[in-house]
Amino acid sequence: MTLKEITQYKTDITSLIDGGRLYEAIVKLQPVVEGVADYNLIQQLNTAKVSYDYLLQYFLDGVKDDGRNDMIDKITESLYLIADKCVIALSAKQSFELFYTKASVLRGVSVADLVSKHQNLQKKYELLTGVDAESQNARAISDLKREKENVVVDLFNKVWCSFPLVKEDSNELKEWFAYAEEYEKQLVLSAMFLGQTKFYDEAKLVFLLESYITASDIDTQTRALTGAFLVMMLYPHRVGRSKFVGKLLAEASENVNFRSDVSSVMQRLVRSRNAENVSKRMREELMPNIMNMDPGLVSKLKGKGAIDPMDLEENPQWQEWLNKSGVSKKMEELNKLQTEGEDVFISTFSHLKSFPFFNVMANWFLPFYPTHSSLDDSFPAESRKMVKIIKYAPFLCDSDKYSFCFSLASVPDSQKSAMMGQMDIHNTDLQELESTELPDDKKKSRDASINGYIQSLYRFFTLFSRKNDFLSVFKSDMDFTQLPFFELWGLDQTALLTIAEYYLKNGFYEDAVSYFSYIQKHFEDVAPHILQKMGF
Repeated sequence: MTLKEITQYKTDITSLIDGGRLYEAIVKLQPVVEGVADYNLIQQLNTAKVSYDYLLQYFLDGVKDDGRNDMIDKITESLYLIADKCVIALSAKQSFELFYTKASVLRGVSVADLVSKHQNLQKKYELLTGVDAESQNARAISDLKREKENVVVDLFNKVWCSFPLVKEDSNELKEWFAYAEEYEKQLVLSAMFLGQTKFYDEAKLVFLLESYITASDIDTQTRALTGAFLVMMLYPHRVGRSKFVGKLLAEASENVNFRSDVSSVMQRLVRSRNAENVSKRMREELMPNIMNMDPGLVSKLKGKGAIDPMDLEENPQWQEWLNKSGVSKKMEELNKLQTEGEDVFISTFSHLKSFPFFNVMANWFLPFYPTHSSLDDSFPAESRKMVKIIKYAPFLCDSDKYSFCFSLASVPDSQKSAMMGQMDIHNTDLQELESTELPDDKKKSRDASINGYIQSLYRFFTLFSRKNDFLSVFKSDMDFTQLPFFELWGLDQTALLTIAEYYLKNGFYEDAVSYFSYIQKHFEDVAPHILQKMGF
């Protein structure tokens, strides 16, 4: 089979299984499984066929079978798995997709091998850094840190390409999670999600849900839930058959933050559909006005050397130009969009993804942390404070924080100092504001975490050099009403109405009508203005 024929074959098989035409799917799978010549797959298909024959015979004989639906679900999932394994076996021999090339490179390496290697490196690192600062071997520590980071990248790739995730690997990872750094856990959770954009894997979905339930770190929780939500959005029919997933989801829904987290995920995903429109406004409305700035004013500003934004705000000539040119109004509009959660930086940072750091696919999902080895050369010890300030910079996702750091590496020290001063003041103000909040009020932090992660995902699926190797979750219909176990998600009329109103406001009229229609059909006491908006 050619790659095109394999793709069509998977589409045809999936269509048969989705439609419940299991016998036809078995017949279509038979010659392909025999061609793959995998004994285990042949046995699995024979087992599915025998089970289906028994079900059919019981039905014809009129025998009461209370377990019939469960058996049909079991056969159905077995056929999906067999079909996916056949696709992998056929594609691996001829496809140059990253999924298959990375799987080939790591074929002889197990999850247990990588976990063990990481454990050994961690122990060595703790020994080297556990002595007095003046006695430490900086070069050895730096080399060991890079080696440890590379192992985590290999673990990311191994988890991403492992299909299906077997119980032994899942157990190894759970033990590793007990001592791993939070950013390392979060990277592997992203691999769990990414692998399922290629092939649905219930074991990985279970791992994500269990991580949301058991994690204590906000970023780890929100990444796990976001990944699980996206998987359920991609495969609603398959997920809906799993009673165990339903049980885990019910357990997750008992978390006091669950409904708020889900609402935040939905709203951020919906807003991602408007990212290109916001980016277009930046390119066509704001930037041209700035480029047309009065040359005389530009000359005066250039003469100031490192420009202090506070000076500009107090400069009457600057303020006059801002008001007359319309830039001030546009900036106010964009600032409002930013505070509402819109992605206003995508156009700015799309040009800053060519650094070597982003050639490593896993780095697109890497949480930002100031001690990463890639930042060591650009920011020596005396300027590490700037990196720590950037870590807490509001509105920047992790991917953009790395881009920002790399772009700053070439900025003169005088300008770095000025920028650091402004950022430090701004962050101090934010910290003072946050200190006045109630200790248990973490909603803003959770919303910001979800927003930042989804923005990082958006950048990967739209800007990564090999993006065509991946199924972009941002190109799906995002019809949340089709989510499995609907009653557990907390999608009440208010949540759905918020989505519908957003779509209407931003010109996604068909989507808006779809949600308004769903509300009208499934909820009582629907306000008359909903019908008016549908008519509009």
